[in-house]
Amino acid sequence: MKHDLIAVPAPGFEDVCAAEAKEILGIPAKAGKGVITFSVDSLLDACAYIYKAHTPARVMLELLRGRDALGLPGKIDDSLRQWLPDGSTFVVRAQTDNEDVPRQELELMFGDAIHERFGNKVSLKTPDVTFLILVEQETAYFGIDLSGGDLGRRDYRIFLGPEALKGHVAASLVRLAGYEKKHAFLDLFCRNGIIPIEAALMVAKLSPHHYGKEKFPFRKLPALKGTDWDAFFSKIDKEAKDAEANIIAMDPQFSNISAAKKNAKIAGIVKTITFSRTDLQFLDAQFGKHAINTLVTLPPQPSVNLPKEKVDKMLKDVFYQAEFVMKKGGTVVLITRTGADVLAAAAKEYQFTLKEERKVWQGDAELHVLVFQN
Repeated sequence: MKHDLIAVPAPGFEDVCAAEAKEILGIPAKAGKGVITFSVDSLLDACAYIYKAHTPARVMLELLRGRDALGLPGKIDDSLRQWLPDGSTFVVRAQTDNEDVPRQELELMFGDAIHERFGNKVSLKTPDVTFLILVEQETAYFGIDLSGGDLGRRDYRIFLGPEALKGHVAASLVRLAGYEKKHAFLDLFCRNGIIPIEAALMVAKLSPHHYGKEKFPFRKLPALKGTDWDAFFSKIDKEAKDAEANIIAMDPQFSNISAAKKNAKIAGIVKTITFSRTDLQFLDAQFGKHAINTLVTLPPQPSVNLPKEKVDKMLKDVFYQAEFVMKKGGTVVLITRTGADVLAAAAKEYQFTLKEERKVWQGDAELHVLVFQN
């Protein structure tokens, strides 16, 4: 029996998320607006994907879809019983990007429809089945929440500061850069270490949820009752390997390097990353000529303590230094809230070609991603 899945990436990274799903499962995935869709042969295949994947924020089993979210409760029929046995409890959650479709109203409508038809009781804290209504663009999806919460909020993201990227956004950047284990990887402004940690997890084939196995709602699904979850996760974990990678987390501030090290230790890959408290102006002396294949970073952003004029100079210095340390044909991926025009101009001055520019979102924040090669 085929099971239709919907994965929700960081908006703007749908193609990256679809490519990862194909890599993990060996099947095609279709990238849409705000979602990717694909089918698996078994629910355990879906669970394995959720545990292994780095780029989705949420994954659900699709049961219904339509253009009218408020009309979907009327389409619930007896086929839902196979997922909600008599006596099991449930809860309904909603996620919507449409202000005209209130989240709480959707949850109430679907909850009432399910209870009236089947008689199952609601459990807000410990449900056996979590149903999810997802409204993306003009389409509404109803199904079973398999992943729970926001997968981008990694368990290792403990020591954070302002401008911290979520894990699935950082992982999408790393994949967009085409990073491979054999490459020298550098994050110039690592802050709390999210980007290099995701790179290290990727090359080590270690799940970003390795220490959060208990959180997945799929473990409580009646349809998967009797599954030996310890054996299930252990089999996947055995695919992980010690990664002798050249991943450098650099930052001009000691406090950031300290936070990055702590987060990397929690993630279980601190030994895979080299940490360096280095100012941008000393980059050439630190690494030498043509030493780096892949550079991925979130450059400094203007703030109360960092005026735009100073930030613009730092953005220009990124490519002044990159011209020296980047290998020919190397890739630079930058994500920024402001200063995309300054970066593009500086890149051109130092013989870097803009290969791609896209808008992405982290929550409500619009960010610009620029991909350069020399």
